[in-house]
This record gives sequence, structure tokens and C-alpha cells, in this order.
Amino acid sequence: MTRVEIFTSERFALVSYGNGESYALHNHPAKKSLFVQGDDATTLRDEIDAWERIDPNMPTDSILTEIWNEYVDIATAN
Repeated sequence: MTRVEIFTSERFALVSYGNGESYALHNHPAKKSLFVQGDDATTLRDEIDAWERIDPNMPTDSILTEIWNEYVDIATAN
């Protein structure tokens, strides 16, 4: 399976596997990762694209912070 690092910073790394079949979002300071695949991977990509359309000047790190917070809230609610 092809692995492509889409973005990396001191805070986050976003990695795509299998041409977007799955994604891993690594939060370096928290030492935690989020892994999504299938429909969830599509949803994650759509959310990132939506943030980029809303504010094309928003730094990727800020977008990934928003995404991380949303997914962490969902995970901790279950």
C-alpha cells in the first residue's frame, strides 16, 4: 500500500495510505494518532477540503487542529 505524507509540522503529520483509502493524523505533542478508512477517510478529506474552501489562507496546521478537536470530541463521547 502506498504511503504519502501529505503534511507535517511540529504538531501534526497527515499521512495518506492507498491513494486516500485511509488516513492517519498524528498529534505529536499528545502522542496520539487518529486512523480512518473507507467512508470515514472520505469524510476526513471532504472536511479538510471544506476548511480550505472556507478560508484558503488558513494554515494547514490550524485546519488539522480543528479536525483533531472534532474527532477527539466524537471519540471521547462514545
